[in-house]
Amino acid sequence: MGIVWISKVALLGVFVGLISVDVRAASLTECAYIEDVERRLACYDELAGRVKEKMAEAEQPKVTTREREVIRQQAATQAIGPAPKIDDFTIAEIRRNRLKRVTYVASDGRRFRDDSPGRFEFERGDRVELRPGFLSSKLLVRNDGLQIKVKEIE
Repeated sequence: MGIVWISKVALLGVFVGLISVDVRAASLTECAYIEDVERRLACYDELAGRVKEKMAEAEQPKVTTREREVIRQQAATQAIGPAPKIDDFTIAEIRRNRLKRVTYVASDGRRFRDDSPGRFEFERGDRVELRPGFLSSKLLVRNDGLQIKVKEIE
């Protein structure tokens, strides 16, 4: 008797599932048979539950990609602040200590210790820009693209 009861319950579940699928399909089918375009779209929107969202979207003015980028830039400026001015200077002097560690002295008197593992160096008189690096590090960048990680010495 237990097996018969389980099979009846399973058959009833399948039947209810088929009925619910048919109801959804019938309502979609009813929408598809509406000849007026606006009424048909309204029927589909009602089924999808997006009526208010689509109406609000239709009322908004269309924005071009260029205008959208301008809006994003304005929002970023308000959130982050204006872009920092470029900090550039000339290397006035290069100092080396007993351990051959290099220190660059800028034309304005600031000093920067070379923290890069590379063997490249700037020369006296090179024009460089101080740029932010990864994880709040600082980079001196020459116009030909050579960049050296540095630490500012106070």
